[in-house]
Amino acid sequence: MHIGDSPEEAEFRALARGWLSQHAAPRTTGQTMHFDDLAEHVDECRAWQRTLHDHGWAGISWPAAFGGRGASPIQSAIFNEEQGNFAVATGAFAVAIGMVGPTLIAHGTPEQQAEFLPGMLRGDHVWCQLFSEPGAGSDLASLQCKAERDGDEFVITGQKVWCTGASVSDYIFVGAKTGDDESPSSINLFKVDRGAPGLSIGRKEEKTGARGIPSHPLFLDDVFVPRSHCLGEEQGGFKLVMEAFNTARPLHAARGVGLARGLGSGFAGA
Repeated sequence: MHIGDSPEEAEFRALARGWLSQHAAPRTTGQTMHFDDLAEHVDECRAWQRTLHDHGWAGISWPAAFGGRGASPIQSAIFNEEQGNFAVATGAFAVAIGMVGPTLIAHGTPEQQAEFLPGMLRGDHVWCQLFSEPGAGSDLASLQCKAERDGDEFVITGQKVWCTGASVSDYIFVGAKTGDDESPSSINLFKVDRGAPGLSIGRKEEKTGARGIPSHPLFLDDVFVPRSHCLGEEQGGFKLVMEAFNTARPLHAARGVGLARGLGSGFAGA
């Protein structure tokens, strides 16, 4: 039992540790998750995510109605802490499981939830986030990326930087402003296919992602996105971004314990 665990938390920790010990090899002292082939690393992450899914350990704090375990955020943090003791690859799904999924659960349409959530938990699709820009790093209110309405679509134009894992992601979580309003309330969030026409990935940046996962600039030049791929209400994206970061903090805090033991971090971007 860890100091600070309640009896219920200690019981959950023992359950998680027991399952992990049956399905993964312990991490040896000093062992790290460095890798030479990024695609191979993603394949390892997919395989482990599918194992978690098939045994009911994917999306631990997601509601059971959406395929999760229905556990508490504390239990999710406990699992991630324990998982850091085992030689498994997990980082490719941090954005999907920790940020995009909870956002869709809270604000997505039933159609969006049905289309995207099951694949996240199974490990079918890797997501990365695109928020930072050349003139707007941590200041999301200063985003310059634009999304103009064109009938039932939006046309997105702009540049993003420090996009960790973009080269191996299937879907991209993009923040962009709509209309002429420059305030944070004009921000929307969009799901964009990495192979969408008009989206291009630049050369690897000097700043690299976690555990050597490369970061790239991304350029969006008249990228058409269906209205159905706008997450939440129009011009409500700033609130959703703040919620997404708050939701992901406990996951990354627990993951930080694992990082000290060599656990690969997520494609969180910047």
